[in-house]
Amino acid sequence: EIEDEEALLRLDLKFTMRGSDGRVVELIPGGNSTLVTMNRRDDYLKALERARLHELDRHCAAIARGLGTQVPRNLLSIFTADELELMVCGPPEIDIDLLKLNCLYGDG
Repeated sequence: EIEDEEALLRLDLKFTMRGSDGRVVELIPGGNSTLVTMNRRDDYLKALERARLHELDRHCAAIARGLGTQVPRNLLSIFTADELELMVCGPPEIDIDLLKLNCLYGDG
């Protein structure tokens, strides 16, 4: 744990984080040029926590929208993960006879 301002400043820590995609994300406007000081370290930690907790919100919303095209969202909670997988992906077994009936094969 860092106890003094000088040690913290030597880290040259800014109000930024590296996102899960590798990009540098500003935690506050102007975060690239704002040093984390002892007085603002709690602000930094709160901003970092908020950013990490919400980093994938957009992605999760897109997944939920896509899943909602297959299963009504108001019904999601009544299914187990295995049941949802079966509904969205279908059975893990492939019916080769059915596949042959519905596929065309040719030279190109």
